[in-house]
Amino acid sequence: MGGGGRRYLDYDLEALRVEMEGMGGGRVVVAFQDSEAFDTGLVGELVGLFHSWQDRIRFSVLFGIATSVELFQARLLKATARQLYGAQFDVVQANAVLESVIMAAVAGTKAQLRIGPGLLRKLVKRQQEQVAGVGAFVSSLKYAYMNHFYANPLSALLVDGQKLDKEILQPEHLEAVRMLGSFKSHVEQSVEDGRLDHARLLLENDDYLKGRINRQAAKRQQYLGKLLQSLALVIATEHSKRSFVELYEAALEEGISLDQSPGPFDLGDAIKRSTPEELIGLIKRAMTVVVDGNPSLHWNGMGIDQDAEAAIDKFEALRADVERLIETSKKKKTSLKSKYSSQSRVLRTTVVAQKVQLSRDTATLTEEDNAFTAAIDDFFAFFKTLVGCEPLSNLFLNEVWQYDYHLPYEDVFVPRPGATFARALSRPHDYLGCACCDKANGSMVGTLPATSILYHLYSEAGASINVADLWAAYYALVGEDSEIGMDERSALVLFYRGLAEMRAMGFVKQSKKKADHIAKLKWL
Repeated sequence: MGGGGRRYLDYDLEALRVEMEGMGGGRVVVAFQDSEAFDTGLVGELVGLFHSWQDRIRFSVLFGIATSVELFQARLLKATARQLYGAQFDVVQANAVLESVIMAAVAGTKAQLRIGPGLLRKLVKRQQEQVAGVGAFVSSLKYAYMNHFYANPLSALLVDGQKLDKEILQPEHLEAVRMLGSFKSHVEQSVEDGRLDHARLLLENDDYLKGRINRQAAKRQQYLGKLLQSLALVIATEHSKRSFVELYEAALEEGISLDQSPGPFDLGDAIKRSTPEELIGLIKRAMTVVVDGNPSLHWNGMGIDQDAEAAIDKFEALRADVERLIETSKKKKTSLKSKYSSQSRVLRTTVVAQKVQLSRDTATLTEEDNAFTAAIDDFFAFFKTLVGCEPLSNLFLNEVWQYDYHLPYEDVFVPRPGATFARALSRPHDYLGCACCDKANGSMVGTLPATSILYHLYSEAGASINVADLWAAYYALVGEDSEIGMDERSALVLFYRGLAEMRAMGFVKQSKKKADHIAKLKWL
């Protein structure tokens, strides 16, 4: 309805123009997701229509093209093409955008709270199954942070140790800490290791426990630094076939160890099969990560400490050795290989008693080949010292700075209205708090609301329900002969209203087979 009571026809662009003026202007974007599937004549008519309204409504047309712009333009009429002024751009896959967000906002964040692997896996699965935008993922992260800091009293322990004074750290906090699973596991492990005094002090001495809590901030930062360093070096190898999200989830849940076989970090065989050129490239990428870090993870490298200098010196020495071996092999006009490469394995064929036998043998290695094999082993052994961390669940007091609870997230972002409606109708007192429903306790009594009574009868019936039988059962509970004593006219009004509400909530529908029956509907 326009101004002055004017009514516009359906699909009248004048109505759209008035609406846009009321919104203060703007641009209308019309998207064709699969433009090749549209009839060319229809596209031409729409473009001509939009062009004629261009002075009043600013239209932008977005074409999804699977082939090429040239082929798409060849299908259009010349008059239609002249009315378009376009620009080509490539679409970024949603998984790539999500991965970059996770690298920056989840793995590389400076926040003290970390999202656990279980919840992160559910967040990513929801993004993929529901084709939700990145905004939905960001909202999920914000909700997880809110739940932790508003619903978990132990979030107060994330305050800097110097500020964690008596006003913040209360005796109830210490009691809650002693109930954590990681605390119990730490005490049990201390007893098994023979550190009985340490275990007893943790259980009995509050000051000793406070000191241990204050030391966890430094250990947390140390763990996160090692985690990002390991992930950055694994990515630098370019041998992992898994996405960063899968690697990050596995690192938090299972830890990182290059000796895992099979596993997400089983890179030993791929690294050892490297050619000399590939090994030099790998060494250079590892040196770059050690010095400069990984900007996508907001990790700035190992810094300028002694460990970083030792790593650089080691990588430089290995690269110089491999380059020297390459030069020596070129002078001798031989190919440099290791015992792990496929070139060093020879397939032999022998005929015995008119039967062909195949056997795999190892080719003879030169002095340079043996030296190159030793360089690969040396590199991999040193690389393993830089890559590795334990699972997040093994850390002491990890529950304080890890949020991995699924139910609050699922209740909000993956709602199940069917179960909510069923509980509300079966136990209305939990929601209404009225005296008439107090005595029901989940059973069916006449004092319940009409819709609740019908739901109880609906639950006991079969797939097809006779409305007359349903009315008879309902009136027997609330009619004049019952404790309620309701007259038939009033009961019938409430019955029809309750039945309409059941239909509106999606529990029943009109049966196509029988006119006097209703059919049950199943909530997914």
